[in-house]
Amino acid sequence: MYVYVVCSWCNKVLRTKSLGRPGGIKTGVTHTICNSCKEEVMREYIMSLKQIRPEQRQSL
Repeated sequence: MYVYVVCSWCNKVLRTKSLGRPGGIKTGVTHTICNSCKEEVMREYIMSLKQIRPEQRQSL
């Protein structure tokens, strides 16, 4: 069985992974996040933290 590893943000197929199970050409999908999307998410996260007042950050 083969599994496509797909970025859940941009839907880019990152790789194909073999699960080593015999029995046909069945395929599946699993999700992760690619480096480009991860960088963008982290950039947005940091920007959102900068907009929170210091006293509000303590409760996060």
